[in-house]
Amino acid sequence: MIDVILYTIYILLAVGTGLALWSALRHVRVTPLMAGVGAGLLALLALTYLLADTTPLTINGRTFDDVFWLRVSDMLIWTSVVLMLIAALGVIVSTSGLSRKLK
Repeated sequence: MIDVILYTIYILLAVGTGLALWSALRHVRVTPLMAGVGAGLLALLALTYLLADTTPLTINGRTFDDVFWLRVSDMLIWTSVVLMLIAALGVIVSTSGLSRKLK
């Protein structure tokens, strides 16, 4: 019985997420800046994946040595670090008045 409830929840979550994405994307006009940000994010993800460390990890006596998942986890860590640095730089630039001087 629990399995039926869990699968129903998964299906409802997938349908709800799909409908939300479809509704949001239906009304979005893609500008060159949006396309550039998306392409930059994909390039950053690809770069951090290719540069990821694949050294096996031993955690609590268990060895993790699957190269794909080691790369994915390292990619997500480094991508989030780079995006946080970009966000901090954006806050500094926007609060310093430099953005008004650039216009």
